[in-house]
Amino acid sequence: YEYFYPIIMPWLLLRRRFIFNMYQRIIHRSFTYLIIIIVIILLGFHLLSSDNISIQQQQKPCISKLSGVNELQQSTYNLSSLKPIIFIGGMPRSGTTLMRAILDSHPLVRCGEETRVIPRILSMRTLWKKSSIEWNR
Repeated sequence: YEYFYPIIMPWLLLRRRFIFNMYQRIIHRSFTYLIIIIVIILLGFHLLSSDNISIQQQQKPCISKLSGVNELQQSTYNLSSLKPIIFIGGMPRSGTTLMRAILDSHPLVRCGEETRVIPRILSMRTLWKKSSIEWNR
């Protein structure tokens, strides 16, 4: 045992130093993450606080713009037959609902209800393919 002592002892010292450094790195990283989380939370509370003057000043012009839009929306629509009608069709989850919402946000554009005509026709087509009588019609 005394013969192996000079060989084993430096290895144990290196192992102890490595483990100590590993724990120091873990503590340092966790402390850094904790600081980052605290800073993010404090910034969030600061931005969401109601006594922030710059945010309140930015909201005032938006309110005046919205009042002008409300006046346009309250005006009566002239539904003449000379105005063009646009149909937007597409499959579900293809972006047609988003396009309808964007168009509907404009005060001079009026969008109707969303229908499921095209998916219904396609589902009926698959049923027609199964029946030879319906497919020949």
